[in-house]
Amino acid sequence: MLKKKCLEKRRLCLGFCAAAALFFVGCSGTKIKGKRELLITSLSEISVDKNLASTPFSLPACKNKKQWLQNQGGAAHEVGHLCLDAAGVKWLGRVSVGHAGGKQSLISNIVSYDGVLFVGTTQGNVVAVAALAGKGVASAPRVLWKTALATKIEDPSKIGGLAFLPGAGVVASAATGEVALLDAQTGKVKKTQNLECALRSAPTLSKNRIFIQGNNNALFGLDHQLNLLWQHCDPPENVLFLGNGAPAVDRDSVVAVYSTGEYKAYDEASGSELWFDFMTASSQDDTAANVLHIYASPVIAGNLVFVLGHNGHLSANALHSGARVWSVPFSGIHTPALAGNWLFALDNEGAAFCFEKTTGKLRWRSALPENKAKKRPKNWTAPLVLGGHVVVVTNSGDLVFFDAKDGRVVQILPSRVNNPSAAIVVDKVLYVLSSDGYLYAFG
Repeated sequence: MLKKKCLEKRRLCLGFCAAAALFFVGCSGTKIKGKRELLITSLSEISVDKNLASTPFSLPACKNKKQWLQNQGGAAHEVGHLCLDAAGVKWLGRVSVGHAGGKQSLISNIVSYDGVLFVGTTQGNVVAVAALAGKGVASAPRVLWKTALATKIEDPSKIGGLAFLPGAGVVASAATGEVALLDAQTGKVKKTQNLECALRSAPTLSKNRIFIQGNNNALFGLDHQLNLLWQHCDPPENVLFLGNGAPAVDRDSVVAVYSTGEYKAYDEASGSELWFDFMTASSQDDTAANVLHIYASPVIAGNLVFVLGHNGHLSANALHSGARVWSVPFSGIHTPALAGNWLFALDNEGAAFCFEKTTGKLRWRSALPENKAKKRPKNWTAPLVLGGHVVVVTNSGDLVFFDAKDGRVVQILPSRVNNPSAAIVVDKVLYVLSSDGYLYAFG
């Protein structure tokens, strides 16, 4: 049986995962004595290319995305340039999908199909919410159904992520190790498959296949009925973030990133390994700075794969050969956004960057502004390219709009969002999931 090959590595990983969950997520009221090590470091010392900064800039025409079927909107994670009118954006409403009690954070993504949004909660529920009809709608989103999937386990993130498979339903991963297929209309669980390791990443769908990573550095390929096709297991690391980047799939290749700092490409059908590369640490100063976990999801665009390390580099590799095309010192955990010839990324200190995707040259960099309390943001969503702007939602609730051409902050829209965990755009409405269990709509 394929799953048995990973059981020993899973046992090794369980203690590590438990320790990591406490280290990165939980904080008791009693402070433990000892030196604190900052694991989220910033190593993005890159100079702007003056020649590139003065060259003409353009983006592809924006698209009105009607569906958001999986993490980053598609299997390749190349979101592109989406339509949203920055000048007219306002808060439309919110709905509670599961209060986290202030102790846990939602890390699940948001998906959307045929006017319905689907999210996962820290209580272990999958929730369906009616989407808004479009810009100017005054009514708040409303909950349609809620299904308990992983409510009986003690885990800070019970639902790892979601995807929507047209014709089949909602695909959900859980920290129990289960992948579940839910009926989109009723929320009824149609089928489950237990992969024997905690799943804290969103599934990726391609050609009626499902690809998902476990927290023990396992990668699984399943068919649309959740039958296991193939799997790979890499040695677990003893320091992990709570979660994994979702695999990217395009041109018959699956690219996955690991806590070891490795990233690998596999044949989509057979699971055969095609190539691998390794994200080396940019700093050798101390143990904390050498945590190599790649948390951001890889992005595939054409024949290039873009990988962003927490404490390594932002790199571009050739999809079919794995040859390194370019690499720059960079430190980040949020999946970059790619639109046209430009790659937009955020580093660990909240600075936004615009790179030329074919060369890695830097066009501009711009810091996230302070909030009303004169404090720098501590957390933010992955960037989205919307209506000619790079849009980021910060932990204080500010929607920050950078001009995609030069990085100027052109608008800051305050909101009630508390510590956002995910954001998508569907039918020109921006939906933001907050860590305290609310889904907000802006349009």
